[in-house]
Amino acid sequence: MKKRFISAAITMFCGVELVAVLLHAVVFERGFNPSWSISRYMGLDYWSAILFAIANFIVIFFMLKYLLGVRREYKLSVFWLIGVIVMIVAYFGLSCCPLGLFDKVWSEYGTVSSLHHIFSHTLFVSMIVIAVDTLIEVHKGKPFMIYGVLMLVFAAFCSWGYLSGWDFFKANTFFFETGYILANLVFYSLIQ
Repeated sequence: MKKRFISAAITMFCGVELVAVLLHAVVFERGFNPSWSISRYMGLDYWSAILFAIANFIVIFFMLKYLLGVRREYKLSVFWLIGVIVMIVAYFGLSCCPLGLFDKVWSEYGTVSSLHHIFSHTLFVSMIVIAVDTLIEVHKGKPFMIYGVLMLVFAAFCSWGYLSGWDFFKANTFFFETGYILANLVFYSLIQ
């Protein structure tokens, strides 16, 4: 189990997100919109959708390499492995289906964007399942458990904010979504 794989995944995710958002916001003068999701930014143009997909494929490779090492090290269950596989497939699927890129009008979603929503919701839920199962199967002490529980509370908060249509949550989707993904990646890195 090599921690450098999960560190590389975190770096790749943050780097590509930052570059794409800055280019769209500053160079292409679209401004920064905290109400936009990461996927909406990436689906604005072909170059960012392709960059996002390639970067995600690399992140998927690093995550899979690391998480399979975690499974071997801690002899985690088949259920945990299924959760990881579902997460990886969902991550791959949303990367191949850029949100909004092929839609004529924003929010009038076609097949590709609808598939993106299915994959992104599946990814969100699978991360929760993996976190719960990891907390049950891996005993790493109080700090690890506290971080995991706080992350699950944050997941519940994000779920409530999204499903309720809370205005504050919608106005800051970018930050909540980025925070949720990073919180999970950091959680995985703490397993070692």
